[in-house]
Amino acid sequence: MASLRELAGCIGLPDNFALVGDFFGYASAPPWNLAPSQNLLPQSLSVLTQAKRLQLTHFHVNVIRVGASEFDGLMNAIDEQNLDCAVQMTRDIYAPFGIGIGRVIRWWMIQNTSYETIDDDGEAEDLVDEYTVTNDGVDCFFVPLYKGGIGGITEFDGVVVQSRVKSKEGGFPGTARSMAHEFGHYFGLGHENGSPGNLMCQSTLANPMPGGTNLNDDQVDEMKTHVGPVSWKLLLTLPMKQPC
Repeated sequence: MASLRELAGCIGLPDNFALVGDFFGYASAPPWNLAPSQNLLPQSLSVLTQAKRLQLTHFHVNVIRVGASEFDGLMNAIDEQNLDCAVQMTRDIYAPFGIGIGRVIRWWMIQNTSYETIDDDGEAEDLVDEYTVTNDGVDCFFVPLYKGGIGGITEFDGVVVQSRVKSKEGGFPGTARSMAHEFGHYFGLGHENGSPGNLMCQSTLANPMPGGTNLNDDQVDEMKTHVGPVSWKLLLTLPMKQPC
């Protein structure tokens, strides 16, 4: 196995990096004690496990946080923990199928705009059109509220919009499943509403976690061979990364 420094270089980290903040990409480490319940939540981080996952086909993620910062460029603590937990659980969902998540960069987008509440799909499209990150990661927008109870929406210009509804602070796993589900759309997967145990079944029809996060062989093959649609704004393809 490659050394930790070699793996960090493979995913584009600098020589001096922090394990939690850079190698994992989190603002905090578990246990995420602001969650209403620890049921189903990861209780620790394993450097060895993440190192092994970087040796799978993997993709990088830019988390673009939308809304008011409380201090030091962070959202309120429960939102930051919810986000960290969502990424870690998404890693746990995909890893058994041979797909990893590599570098996770937390971006602060903009404060005090109408985008803190997304009223409809048109406004979600405007958000994506106006703000992107020019690197080789998948953009995932984390917003305070999407009206109508929508958990997420994926745009077909190569950018994921991940919408976190406020009520999901009451259940961190719901945020995680929405994130994992939307990444599935990004990599070419459609809904599987006839299969309640499948990750691509819409959440209102799906089995509760962890039973509702399965992927079939065809879906996994589609994700691994997917080279990414073209982002019309950047004219950039975002391929899956080869193992480190």
